[in-house]
Amino acid sequence: MPKVHTVTDQEQFIELRAQGKTLNEIGEQLGISRQTLSKWCQEFEDEIVNGRALELEALQTKYLVTHAEQVKEIGEQLLSVKEVLKERDFSDMSTKELAEYHLKLLAQLKALERKPSIRVKVDSEEYLMKQVGEMCSTTSIDI
Repeated sequence: MPKVHTVTDQEQFIELRAQGKTLNEIGEQLGISRQTLSKWCQEFEDEIVNGRALELEALQTKYLVTHAEQVKEIGEQLLSVKEVLKERDFSDMSTKELAEYHLKLLAQLKALERKPSIRVKVDSEEYLMKQVGEMCSTTSIDI
């Protein structure tokens, strides 16, 4: 008689697979055949993909700086460079290097630029009635 696997077995499989464990590693850890694990790979594909995405997001949150933090850090560096440049004589080489760094920071900020977008919910029926009203007021119709 085939071994009955619990929901907990399947949840552990999905978690381990999302963490990047191989089927052999999971099989040894959970004591489940490779054939069953292969079947579960197909059956729980979406859950595994979502788990991998969550794992990646957790790693990025832990190790990477957020977009907003990057913009803030570069902006603060840019302001510091601007202050030093105001006090510097542009005839020496280090000023040239500092000016080049200033341009580099500007380019980094430009690369991080995002266009803000505002969403407004519109009642489609109300919108259509307004459009029809505007068309009727600007167009004369002879009957």
